[in-house]
Amino acid sequence: METKTHIDKLKESNFLGGVDLQDEQGKTIDRIVTIKEIKKDNVFNQKTQDEEPVVIVYFTDSKPIILNVINTKKIRNATGTNFIEEMIGKQITLTTAPVKAFGQMWDAIRIVEQAPKILTDTDISNALKQIQKIETLEALTNLYNSDIKFKTNKSIVEAIKSKSVELKAVKS
Repeated sequence: METKTHIDKLKESNFLGGVDLQDEQGKTIDRIVTIKEIKKDNVFNQKTQDEEPVVIVYFTDSKPIILNVINTKKIRNATGTNFIEEMIGKQITLTTAPVKAFGQMWDAIRIVEQAPKILTDTDISNALKQIQKIETLEALTNLYNSDIKFKTNKSIVEAIKSKSVELKAVKS
């Protein structure tokens, strides 16, 4: 499979965008992040050429996102609370959804409404063993697409990439 670079990944941005959750083939990789801070701040609006107040969610392990109306509802459900102070330190899953804006379709950041399942060391170990048993790229792809844990844990994703390279080498 050929590695590709999305043109929007070359643009500098202070905020996480849908393109940031895509792999080299353009497929969305859901990301589990930990909430560090939520606060109102001003950002520059290119359309109005002025600063405007928005609510920003900062993460310990990722660029922040601007919280829109849809994601406000979803973050409440994902964290189980309406209170910012109780959201701090909780983990949520970020994904993308196609939306129409500015006359085009875009991959917008969306918060998954359910709290992410926290993987134990045993879960990770079992997943890594499962990956090593795979013998074809098709089976590896099916495994990757079968469960969110194969897309959200860094060591599991790295093992899948490594196994993919190994299988490609054997194939050629």
